[in-house]
Amino acid sequence: LKNIGYDFINHYTSVGNDDVRGTYGMLDHGYQDISTNLKYQTLMQRTSNCFIVTVTNDTIGSGLAINFDGRNAFRPTNFSQDFTIEFWANPQGINYDQVLASYTGDPANEIIIRLNSSNQLCLNIGTSIDIRSSSQLKANAWYHVAIVKAGNAYRVYLNGIEVGYQTSSISGPITNNRFTIGAAFDGTKYKDYFQGKIDEFRIWNTAITSISTLRQYICRKVNASHPFRNNLQTYYAFDVVDGTNVLSKVGSGNSATLNNFTNPEKPAQTKSGAPIGDDSRFVYGSNSLSFSNPSGDQFSVLNVSAGDGVHIYVVNQSPNAPKPSGYQALADARYFGVFVINGNNPSYDVNYIYQGNPSISGSSDNLRFLKRIDNTILSWANSGAINDVVLRSFSNFCKEYV
Repeated sequence: LKNIGYDFINHYTSVGNDDVRGTYGMLDHGYQDISTNLKYQTLMQRTSNCFIVTVTNDTIGSGLAINFDGRNAFRPTNFSQDFTIEFWANPQGINYDQVLASYTGDPANEIIIRLNSSNQLCLNIGTSIDIRSSSQLKANAWYHVAIVKAGNAYRVYLNGIEVGYQTSSISGPITNNRFTIGAAFDGTKYKDYFQGKIDEFRIWNTAITSISTLRQYICRKVNASHPFRNNLQTYYAFDVVDGTNVLSKVGSGNSATLNNFTNPEKPAQTKSGAPIGDDSRFVYGSNSLSFSNPSGDQFSVLNVSAGDGVHIYVVNQSPNAPKPSGYQALADARYFGVFVINGNNPSYDVNYIYQGNPSISGSSDNLRFLKRIDNTILSWANSGAINDVVLRSFSNFCKEYV
């Protein structure tokens, strides 16, 4: 399942989510200890080296995400002493303690990335580190989380902005039975399960201290041009499924365990909706941004009313959703999406100059600019954008366009 659309322009006002996304959850509030419930099986996952994969409807744009229903957990492996952990998270339940990822087993060296009952993003390391974001996360909204360890320094980033910094001494390997995504593991059982979606989970064996590099790949997939590509140890995009296995795009011999993902009403994979493309541009501290393609077409976001910045991402593949009834075809060379950082119900304008789009030729009189909210919506709607056939451009608003 993928993101679809070209960003076009007009004026858009969000409906309440700070990041202007509007994704929807499929998770319940059930809490059960899987060690005492025989209904749920443990599935073993063997990951493989598959950085280059076949494109399917489940790999375009943000593709699929892992679906945590409050009773399951997912465990990868492999760290060096310095590391970077980053991922997208969409909490479905709030106002209680829940763990996004954890390194447990030795209380003195325990690392827990969690949301507390006040909905703050927290990093806890043993008893010495307690970093908490000043902002509160909301349900049904996507957030990019990054933890960077460089020596004894720990930094926490939310949507590309540092929200906390502390130092602490911690050592020892992270082993297969101690690192968990979606819960904390105390050696015998799981606890503090996360309810929500997680996507694009990456583990690096180096500290990515360049804020520019970190931001550059927030809304885009990792490719061979990433400056730390060789340091990427585990990369779960959650798109490619091999039976019961979710494959890592990198790593030889990486293994993980899927626990408690056998509830048929809560499948492990679900439509993502995270703002992820094949390429992106970003700006922080400004209310406008443009993305120009070498072929000549240009997508611009203007007049952002609130927030700390904006990302534009492009998916260089055909959309996953079909053309609406009554339309002849979709321009399928690429589509665009918008992610506004930390805005409080922001609005913005979008302008798309389609001159140079290889999917558009001949007369432009009958062109329409279509929109959708994100990758979870498998249909397009007319944006109502104004088509300037002289300037060959559209003006309208939304999040994804084609």
